[in-house]
Amino acid sequence: MKNLLIGILSFVSVGSLYYGYSQKSKADEAVSICADEKQRLEKLAAEQQLQASESMKMAQRAQLEAIVLQALAEEQIKALKNKK
Repeated sequence: MKNLLIGILSFVSVGSLYYGYSQKSKADEAVSICADEKQRLEKLAAEQQLQASESMKMAQRAQLEAIVLQALAEEQIKALKNKK
């Protein structure tokens, strides 16, 4: 009887060790996947931030160009009014 109990406990112990190892393996895999995903998202965020910065610069240039064109158009209108 004692040997049977020891055998059962040994089996449960080995089963517990196997289950714990498999859970640790799954957790390590999840951590690895999360680290890769984090790195990918950080790279994507940096690219998007750079693109946003470039878009802002282009918008500022377009605004300055619009101001210059508006000033030129106003000068042309004044010149046409003065000719009449």
